[in-house]
Amino acid sequence: MMGSARLGTLLGTPETAAGRMKRDAWEEYFGDVVQEMHLGLTLKQSTQFDTVVRKNPYDGAEMVYVPAGEFTMGSIDYEPEKPIHKVTLDGYYIYRTPVTVSQYLHFCYITGYRKPLPPTFNPNWMYRDHPIVNVSYINALAYCTRARVKLPTEAQWEKAARGTDSRIYPWGNEFDRYNLLCSTTKFGDAGGT
Repeated sequence: MMGSARLGTLLGTPETAAGRMKRDAWEEYFGDVVQEMHLGLTLKQSTQFDTVVRKNPYDGAEMVYVPAGEFTMGSIDYEPEKPIHKVTLDGYYIYRTPVTVSQYLHFCYITGYRKPLPPTFNPNWMYRDHPIVNVSYINALAYCTRARVKLPTEAQWEKAARGTDSRIYPWGNEFDRYNLLCSTTKFGDAGGT
């Protein structure tokens, strides 16, 4: 913080008699302060897709910027995804990977939320870098509130997954079951994340 004129402008003078900043003021400017202190700068920039990746200062997650613009949403192959249509979105950040077990358990520790029951394929939550599972929608919203993010809409998720070339799958246009771990005959038979 030393010597930064912008930090001085952002933070101003302390707002309480005790010389401390009020919590709501701190929360309002936290993201700017993190960037000014070089804690939330761009981690990687790719010229191919003009991708900007930032680290969420609240939970350490990498977030990829998806630029504003139009994309093709939907599919002709599945009834619920019909018809194919154009959707225009503002720019937004989305997590590069799902929230991990480690991130979610830290959230539970900090907030007092109850940990979800671990699945048989991750006993005692021993695989901390795997995606968290068994989380309710309400608890996912609570996590997002704490991390100062929002759950992506269906359109946001689809635009991010399709990339800049409107691919059908995140890896391309041909289905390849080796690119994912999925249930094949009944819910949950994949046996992992």
